[in-house]
Amino acid sequence: MFTSFFLLAIIAVLYYFDAKRDILIQANMKMQQVVSQLRQNPNIHPKGFDIYIDKAQKYHFPAFTITDKHIEYVACANKFFPNKVFVVKTSADFIKNEQKKILYKIAFMYILLFFPFLLVSYFLAKYAIKPAKEAYSAIYGFTQDIIHDMKTPVTTISLNSELLQCSNQKSLKRLNIAVDTLKALYQNLEQFMLFQKSFHPQKFNLKKLVDSRIEYLHSMNQNANFFVDIPLKLELYTDKMMFTRILDNLLINAMKYSTPTIDIKIMYENGKLSIENPGEPIKNPQKLFERHYREALYVPGFGLGMNIVKKLLDKLEINLYFFAKKNATKISLEIEHLQK
Repeated sequence: MFTSFFLLAIIAVLYYFDAKRDILIQANMKMQQVVSQLRQNPNIHPKGFDIYIDKAQKYHFPAFTITDKHIEYVACANKFFPNKVFVVKTSADFIKNEQKKILYKIAFMYILLFFPFLLVSYFLAKYAIKPAKEAYSAIYGFTQDIIHDMKTPVTTISLNSELLQCSNQKSLKRLNIAVDTLKALYQNLEQFMLFQKSFHPQKFNLKKLVDSRIEYLHSMNQNANFFVDIPLKLELYTDKMMFTRILDNLLINAMKYSTPTIDIKIMYENGKLSIENPGEPIKNPQKLFERHYREALYVPGFGLGMNIVKKLLDKLEINLYFFAKKNATKISLEIEHLQK
């Protein structure tokens, strides 16, 4: 559409200047014809023109001049008027009227040609992006299949690793690391697919959602302590699944980067949902949303979670703020606009 508009605009501008030049040429030729008639009969009075006979030394001639109000043509007179010139004048409205006619003509032709151009451009673009669209659909479907098939073995491995608590601790530790890696991959894939889905807002209770996520996170680390201060009746209206993914990522990060005594505060204050954990404050908050960035390499993960969080925040139109304390990090989500 933009290409069609741009090309037609260039053609219209070029045509306008070309037609404007033709108008001036025609006006010049017509006034030359009037001068030729005057040389044969100085007493004629052509309609639409003012005729003067003046001293030749006052002018540089032949000369064709255009002002805002007049068009003027000066040429030497005939032998009966030595050292004289004919001055032919007419109103500049003639040129202005002709230019208006050209603009109307261009506007009409532009509208007439724009829609066929647009139609052709649409079908050409649709034909050109068809292979890319098919490839995207194939990748999207393939990713969904991977997520679905990955969930079963991850769950199976996780459950069986719990049954091996009395076996070789070194092997069990390696197994647990592998399980955590698979879980992280699964969650990142799931969140990626979630980001591709349409926005489906619904009303839900924030306190109940937070409590359910804490219960889930306790199954991952029973040493974590959560202190919740959220009004019982506070409800939000947004995409619940996307908001849950944001919450999960922020809480998991708070657990990962916390001190050995994992005491995490979750509170609602002044229209913001805040998560605070003890530990070293964030070193590079400006890099936190970059893909593959991790504050500490010893912390498990791939550095994708916060990048996905940023995309989900943008989609839900939620602002995120960092507050670095001496021995803690506080992250706040501005959610006042989601309360309905």
